[in-house]
Amino acid sequence: MRIQQLEHLIEQPQFQRKLLQGFSKGFALGVGSDPEDPSELAVYLEVEGEERPKVPEEIEVAGKMVRVITKTGFRAPRPYAAQR
Repeated sequence: MRIQQLEHLIEQPQFQRKLLQGFSKGFALGVGSDPEDPSELAVYLEVEGEERPKVPEEIEVAGKMVRVITKTGFRAPRPYAAQR
């Protein structure tokens, strides 16, 4: 699978629903190399708060299992006008 294909897939609402399984706080998704196997791709999920949500450690994408790396502590950006 090419990185561009995976980048496109993570933007799709059905993929996000499958991955997030009802998680409702702020999050960010990205694609990069799997740190355990740099020849493979991984989905990076950063979530708001310090509690790690119950999301899969791997997700099936186009018939292939892709590792999900979850990090906590994400802070969603606030619009500049809301900061005044």
